Amino acid sequence: MAMIPASELRNIIAAMNFIERHEIVEAGYDMPDGSWQHFQENPAERFLKCNDECREAIMRVIEAHTTRAE
Repeated sequence: MAMIPASELRNIIAAMNFIERHEIVEAGYDMPDGSWQHFQENPAERFLKCNDECREAIMRVIEAHTTRAE
């Protein structure tokens, strides 16, 4: 298993803090209100508890954020 470099992991975690709800919807997942509230309060914990469809949508948004930052 390859390790993610610390700087890349930091960028992923930081990007999660700037995700807007509409971005997740546009990425293909309609996050319920309670889940969205939890995501805003603790993105990493919500990500770990999400279903696969939700995680994939969040990853698409993170990829878009980190690609723009490069």
